[in-house]
Amino acid sequence: SSGINAEWPLRPGTATFTVFALRNLPIGEATLLLTSAPIFTVILSGVFLGERLKLSDYVALAVAATGAFFVAQPSVIFKQGTSTNHSVLFYIAIIVALGRGFFNAAKFIAVS
Repeated sequence: SSGINAEWPLRPGTATFTVFALRNLPIGEATLLLTSAPIFTVILSGVFLGERLKLSDYVALAVAATGAFFVAQPSVIFKQGTSTNHSVLFYIAIIVALGRGFFNAAKFIAVS
């Protein structure tokens, strides 16, 4: 189809968020946070699409998030690397990367 679709307004934001996160976070942490869209998609589908989430859905979300967390081993928690003193940009990048996951989930919900 031609023309503007429902996800178009969210594209520039997600691209900008991706670049900002990749420039200000270690690659493992950036990847973990930037790919959080499936978790947000499940949550948003319950809110906006009326999907009924079962206990097993919540357990699966928790297991997926915990597994990704331990694979990425974010330096904020695990104190790895040479520097544990992070700049304000580091923490803003975390929020921005999660925002990108949220906006990607919003795109998936908008086109459903």
